[in-house]
Amino acid sequence: HHWKGIGTAKTLAETGRTVHFAQTGAEPAGDLTGPTKAKLHSELFDLDSPVELHPFALVEAVDWPAVTLQAAGQSVEIPDLDSVVLAGFHRANASLADRIRDAGYELHEVGDAVAPRTIMEAIHEGERTARDL
Repeated sequence: HHWKGIGTAKTLAETGRTVHFAQTGAEPAGDLTGPTKAKLHSELFDLDSPVELHPFALVEAVDWPAVTLQAAGQSVEIPDLDSVVLAGFHRANASLADRIRDAGYELHEVGDAVAPRTIMEAIHEGERTARDL
C-alpha cells in the first residue's frame, strides 16, 4: 500500500519489462494520498508496457520460473518469469546506531532506525526529537 512496491514496479515497466504487481489491497499505493497517488497512477497506466495488477493477491508459491498467487479465492499461475521482486518486508538496521553509541556519542533514533513504518511516523518522531533537544 506504500510507494515502495508500486514504485519498483513502475521503474521496471519503464525499462520495458513485463510486470505483474500482486498486492493485498484494491489499488496500487492505496495509502498514498491526493496528488501523489493521482500522479503515480497516471504515470503507471500511461506506460508503453503497463503493469498488470493482481488485487487482493498473496504469493502462494514460487516454483521457478512461475509464481502462483492466491487471488480472490483462486490460484493464479504467472508462468515464464525472469525475476521476482518482493517489496514490503522491512526491518530496522541498528548497526550504525550501535557504532555511534559505542563511540560515546549521544544518539536519538527516529523513523525506520527504530522500526519500519511510514514517512508520517518518521516526520513526527523527528520533529518531536528536535523539539526535545
